[in-house]
Amino acid sequence: MLYSSKLFIIFWVEIVPTTTHVFNRIGTMTLFYKTPHEAWFAIKTNVVQIRVFGYVAFTHIPKEVSHNFFAKSKKCVFTSYNDHCKAYRLWDLEAHKIIANRDVIFLLKSY
Repeated sequence: MLYSSKLFIIFWVEIVPTTTHVFNRIGTMTLFYKTPHEAWFAIKTNVVQIRVFGYVAFTHIPKEVSHNFFAKSKKCVFTSYNDHCKAYRLWDLEAHKIIANRDVIFLLKSY
């Protein structure tokens, strides 16, 4: 994942939870084609939110932070899923830090 996304080696820390998140949502024969997530929580797994590591994404900047003449979104790179809420963890290319946000649009052709 890290090699194909062309990101730096420091992002291996983000790959581990992302791989675990995706692996827990893939069906296995030992669980009679149920996912580990479905077997543990007894609810059907939702795979709509699964994204590819390293995709370019644009996250929304709230009105309180941005002004009328400034950009309304910020270019980021998808790194992982947030553990504490339903949000994506993104690498901010300008500030060089990880941010978590729910309002994200992915460029699916940019991998």
